[in-house]
Amino acid sequence: MKRAIVVYDCIQNDNDKSWISLGLGGGYNVTEIFPDRLSLAVMGRKRLGRIRVILKMLSISVKAIRNSGEQDVIVVWNRSQALFLYKFCHFMRANRSIISFLWYNPKKRRLNSLEKECLQDKQFLALTNTRTSIREWKEVLDIKDIHMEYFPDPFDPRDEFVQSKQKSAKYVFSGGYSGRDWETFLKVVARCPEISFRCIAHKNQWDASWDIPKNLEVRFNTTTTEYYSIMKNATVAVFVCKENTTAGLINVNKSIQYGIIPIITYNDAIDEYFEEQYKCFMVLDNNVEEFSKIIQYVIRYSDVQYDLIMKDMQSHLKENFSGVDNMKKLMEKYECAKSAKAV
Repeated sequence: MKRAIVVYDCIQNDNDKSWISLGLGGGYNVTEIFPDRLSLAVMGRKRLGRIRVILKMLSISVKAIRNSGEQDVIVVWNRSQALFLYKFCHFMRANRSIISFLWYNPKKRRLNSLEKECLQDKQFLALTNTRTSIREWKEVLDIKDIHMEYFPDPFDPRDEFVQSKQKSAKYVFSGGYSGRDWETFLKVVARCPEISFRCIAHKNQWDASWDIPKNLEVRFNTTTTEYYSIMKNATVAVFVCKENTTAGLINVNKSIQYGIIPIITYNDAIDEYFEEQYKCFMVLDNNVEEFSKIIQYVIRYSDVQYDLIMKDMQSHLKENFSGVDNMKKLMEKYECAKSAKAV
């Protein structure tokens, strides 16, 4: 049986991407590799933190190569780790096939030349969570053909779909480490003084000079378990993200699984998660007044109205965004493409 090495960017106890290995389990002998002690995302962005991340990516790359052969595939969640692994494979003269998630938000940057090299290599397959990104990557990198597939962010199969229920203490949750617009979020909170908010952010992404409204409780760099526990007990979840940025999809999925209505900044990727009648929960242009109005409206829903909405949203998520099912479909297509190339 072929082997698949899955490289995660989080520690094993905090793994919310088990659907990757579950989706591979039927056709591959799966080996999982996790960072030790700390997830890559929380190692820090300052100089010392960046050095730690590079050393960790080097260590993980060595493990991935040692545990794989030329006929195997290495599936990498973190794009930076995938780019590092790709170059390290070339340095070690190790011929490996790599599938890389997180090819979001294409833009001009120093890594473009390396990204272009990867996307033109038949041994490398990039996955993006919005259909429009494939065209945008071609434009940014100025290439006609790229090895990239659309793969929507899935729900976490470890979590049950929870029926919505009345909460003893009503509060609005917000959180996340990617693409958040915390300054605009603070303005939204200030516009809703009668509502309690709780948020969890990355300390390095928070400006100490920001004024925190009295109705907001802020925490930093919590564990994944604590993060989702606070989300799970909220009445509404709000994710104010930077405009024109793919962000918040995992949190929206979690919210829906937990029976909590999510309200989020509109982006192309998130649009497919909301059926037409619920697109009102996406806010254009980070309009502060619109965010505050929707929050105030939703938090006053009757239990019956709230429950009907959540049943619809959960059904839509189950039917279209199963990571296990979509991973199986991807690998069937991947193996067919490899067979065709071999012929």
